[in-house]
Amino acid sequence: MLAIFNERTKWALRARLLEIGWEHLLRKGFRALRIEDITQEAGIGKGTFYGFFPSKDDFV
Repeated sequence: MLAIFNERTKWALRARLLEIGWEHLLRKGFRALRIEDITQEAGIGKGTFYGFFPSKDDFV
């Protein structure tokens, strides 16, 4: 699934997801953290997110 991204793009997107996720986590806390919010802000689908991180717990 992530084959459409080159290595540089993969690392940049992963870093962006972590940045967005951290901001959401600080604002909302773990229980209110929604993958949908992160993916929407990053402009990707949930399936792409789960190609990087198997679960919300692994993401955090």
